[in-house]
Amino acid sequence: MKPVELKLFTEYSFLSSLQSLKDNEHLTFVETVTDLDNNDYKQRLHIVDKKDLSVKPLTDLKKRTPVYPLNDGLYMVENDKEDKTIHTQFKKVNLADGSLEEGFKLPCAVSNIRDFNDEYYLVEMTINRACANYHHLSNEEKLKVEQDKKDNDDYVVFDEYPFFFNAMGIINGDRNTLVLVNKKTLEITDLIPSTVDVE
Repeated sequence: MKPVELKLFTEYSFLSSLQSLKDNEHLTFVETVTDLDNNDYKQRLHIVDKKDLSVKPLTDLKKRTPVYPLNDGLYMVENDKEDKTIHTQFKKVNLADGSLEEGFKLPCAVSNIRDFNDEYYLVEMTINRACANYHHLSNEEKLKVEQDKKDNDDYVVFDEYPFFFNAMGIINGDRNTLVLVNKKTLEITDLIPSTVDVE
């Protein structure tokens, strides 16, 4: 019997995140493969036609990227590299060829988003106690916060436990919270006090 070698893991594809789209005609799922060169994983989005069960890849293999089915389509996170503030950029996936079209941007670190009703998205996001209202600041104020963080990044004051979590790094002061986002105006309404952590 041959010993198990590291390259064996590159021969497997792991399927996850099966979701039905709002059109009730398609399913999507994510294929994950090992990226040995970067000690990471790459993912590709696939679409399934419910009528004939045909499967086709929608995207090329790329770094792990969250995908969300919302009322008016399928959205993928692809952040704006030019924007130095905390944000989440959602691009709409063209179901015909997998290309990414203009979507919308939220001024926060989104960990989950779903349709709440016709008017609002329900968004789970991460905030930090040091600036819990970051998502309500002007762009100039956000840039000042980012500069202050950069100026003081040679030390961290831990004032709560746990202050670190595997795969997430330093989590001191971080909170998961829920907000409503107006689909037309993208105005954010806080639902939870900034001291509460939501799961």
